[in-house]
Amino acid sequence: MLLSIRSKLCNLETKKQRDLHYVLSMILFSNFIILMLEILSRHSIIKGLGFIITNPLMFNINVLIVLLTLSISMLFSRRRFMLFLFSAIWIGLGVVNYTILCHRLTPLTSMDFYIIKAVIIAIPVYLNPFQIIFISVIVVIIIVTLILLYRRLKKNQILIKLPLLLICILLALMLTLSTTASKVNALSNKFGNLPDAFSDYGFAYCFVNSVFDRGISKPKAYSKKQIEVVLNKIELNEIHITDAFNNVELSKSEEPYGIVMNDMNSKISSEFKPNIIMVQLESFFDVNHLLDYSFSENPIPNFTQLKEKYTSGFLTVPSYGAGTVNTEFEILTGMKTDYFGSGELPYRTILRSTTCESICYDLTELGYHNYVIHNNTGTFYDRKDVFPKLGFDNFSSIEYMNNLEYNPTGWANDSLLTNEILKALKAGDTRDFIYTITVQAHGKYPVEMIEANQKIKVVVDPYKRIRLNTEMGAGTSKYNSRNVHMDDSYKNQFEYYVNQLAETDKFIGELTRELSGYKEPTVIVLYGDHLPPLSFEAKDLVNNNKFQTEYVLWSNFPMHKEKHDLYAYQLNAYLMERLGYENGVLTKFHQRCISNADYQKELKLLQYDMLYGNRYIYGGESPYIEKAMKMGISEVSITKIIEIGEDLYILGKNFTAWSVAFIDEEEKETTFIDENTLIVPNEKLLDKSILVAQVTNKNVILSKSNEYQTQ
Repeated sequence: MLLSIRSKLCNLETKKQRDLHYVLSMILFSNFIILMLEILSRHSIIKGLGFIITNPLMFNINVLIVLLTLSISMLFSRRRFMLFLFSAIWIGLGVVNYTILCHRLTPLTSMDFYIIKAVIIAIPVYLNPFQIIFISVIVVIIIVTLILLYRRLKKNQILIKLPLLLICILLALMLTLSTTASKVNALSNKFGNLPDAFSDYGFAYCFVNSVFDRGISKPKAYSKKQIEVVLNKIELNEIHITDAFNNVELSKSEEPYGIVMNDMNSKISSEFKPNIIMVQLESFFDVNHLLDYSFSENPIPNFTQLKEKYTSGFLTVPSYGAGTVNTEFEILTGMKTDYFGSGELPYRTILRSTTCESICYDLTELGYHNYVIHNNTGTFYDRKDVFPKLGFDNFSSIEYMNNLEYNPTGWANDSLLTNEILKALKAGDTRDFIYTITVQAHGKYPVEMIEANQKIKVVVDPYKRIRLNTEMGAGTSKYNSRNVHMDDSYKNQFEYYVNQLAETDKFIGELTRELSGYKEPTVIVLYGDHLPPLSFEAKDLVNNNKFQTEYVLWSNFPMHKEKHDLYAYQLNAYLMERLGYENGVLTKFHQRCISNADYQKELKLLQYDMLYGNRYIYGGESPYIEKAMKMGISEVSITKIIEIGEDLYILGKNFTAWSVAFIDEEEKETTFIDENTLIVPNEKLLDKSILVAQVTNKNVILSKSNEYQTQ
C-alpha cells in the first residue's frame, strides 16, 4: 500500500513537472514568436531586437497575447500538436506580413482576409511565377509537417483547471499592462497611421486589435435628444465652408453659359446644373514636392497647370501607399474612416449589409444619373456589390471596355477613360455624376529596369533643399539637408512610377481638352487617392505630410479660383457648396458646422446614428434604398445570329473581350471579333436559347444580355 501511495505521489509529481515544463515551453515559444514577428515586420534583425529594448512594456503585452492563444492548446488531448499548430499560424501571419510589406506600405490586418478574392486576383501582379511556386511548395511542406506531427505526437490528458487558471491570469496581466500603457500614453487602440502603429505597438497587438475592432463605437453622448441638438445646429447655422477660408481669386474666363454668381462670391446659382466628374487618380501626387529628387522634366505638366489656374489645395487622405477604397469611401460619403475599426474597410463590413448616405443619393434628388467607371475588374474590393448601396445607377468596369492597352506590370492604361467618360455623358438626357477610378500608376513597381528608354529620369538633388530655403528668404533653414542615396533597384522603381504618372497626366490633359468645348457645362474634380508605395517619409516632402495628396476643381465655365486645404471627407460637401447644392445631412453638416468646436464629435455621432444606431437623424428609418444598378454604360445585346460554315456568328452591340456566349445555359468557347461580332466555333443554328454574359477572368458573371431564341 505504501508503495502504491509512493507511486501515485511520484506520478503526481511527474505530472506536475510535465505541466510546468509545458507552461515554460509556451512562455519560451511566445517570446520566440514575438521576436520573429517583429524581425519579419521590420525586415531587420537589429530593429526586431530593438523593439524589446525600446518598448519592453509593449513587447510583454505582445508576448501575453501570443501566450494566451498558445495556452488554449492545453484544452486539447493533442496539446503538443496544437502548440505547434498555433505557433505555425503566428509565424505564418508574420511571413505573410513580411511578403506584403515587400510590395506595399501597409501591414497585414484581418481586413486582408476579407478581401482574399481580390488578393488572389492580384497575386500575379506582385509575384513572379518562381515566387508563386516557391511559396506553394513551402505551404505544402508545412501542411505535410503538421500532418506528420499530428500522427506522431501522443495524446495527453485533457486539462481544464490549469489552462483556465492560466488564461484568467494572462487576461488579468494583459488588462493591467494595457491600462498602465494607456495611462503613460504608450498604447492606443485607435491607429491614425497603421505602419506607425505596428511599429510602435507590435504586430501581434495590432493584428488582434484589427480582428476585434469593428465598426464605430457607440458615443457616450448618443441619444435621440443629442441627435436633435446636432440637427438644429445644422439647420440654424449660417456659417459655410467657403466662409471659413480666405484668399479667393477670380479666374480669368469668359461666361459661355450665362452663369449668375450669387451673393456668396464663391458659389454658383443652384438653378445651374453642370455635369460633375470626379476622377480618383491612383497613387497620384506632385512628385515635385519631394525635397531630395529632381526630374529630367516635369512628369505632370497638365496637373501643374491646372493647379495654377483653378481651385486647388492639399487633400488629407486616410491612407498611405494603399487603401484606395477608404479614400473612395470618404469622398463619396463624407464620412471619416478613422472612426471605424483599425485598418477596417467599410466596403467589406458595414456596406455589405446596408446603404449609406452619399453624394450619389444627394445628386439623385437633383435629377442626376450616377455612373462609376473603373479600368479594373468589377469584382475588385467587391465594388459591384457595394456601389448599388452607395446610389450608383451604372457601373462600367474593365469587362465593358474595348481598345485596352496595358502597362508593363499588367495594369490597364488610363488613356481609354476619356472615351468612357464621354460615352457616359452622351448616354442619356439628364445631367450626370461620373465617378472615375484610374489604375495605371498602381504598384508594384519593378526593381529591375523594364524599359531602358523611359522618357523621364530621376536624380538625387542634394541642393534642392538649399534652393528652397533661399527662395523663402535669408537665414531660412526650414528644410534641413539630408544625405540621400538611391540604389539601382529603388531608382528603377521610382523612374517606372514617375513615367506611369506622366501617362496618367496625359489622360488628365486629354480629358480637360475634350471637355473644354463640350456643349454642356461640366465640372471635373481631380485628386490622388494616396501616395505611392515607395519609401517616402514626411520629412522628404515640402508639405511635411505623407497623408496629403492634392485636388483640382476644373470647369469649362467660369468659377472663382480658391486655394483651400481639405480632408477627403470634406471634399464632396465643398464641391456641392461651390455648385449651390446642400442636399444630404452630411453635406449640410460639413458646409455649416465645419468651424464648430464639437465638429469631430458630432461627425462621429452622426456616422454612428446613420450606420449602426437608431437612425434618429432620418426619423427612425434610412431613406436610402439600394439602387438596381446596371453593369456597363450601354446594354450588351444580341440582334441577330447567323451560321457561316461550321460556326455561329453572334451579331449585336457592345461586346468586349469578356463577352461569353451561353447556349442552353452552357458556357461556350467564344471568339471576340469586335464590339458587334462574336464567333462560337463548331455550333449549329438549331432550336436553341442563346445569350451573352460579361464574365470576369475568375468566371464571375457580371451581367447577361437578352436571350435570343434560334429556330
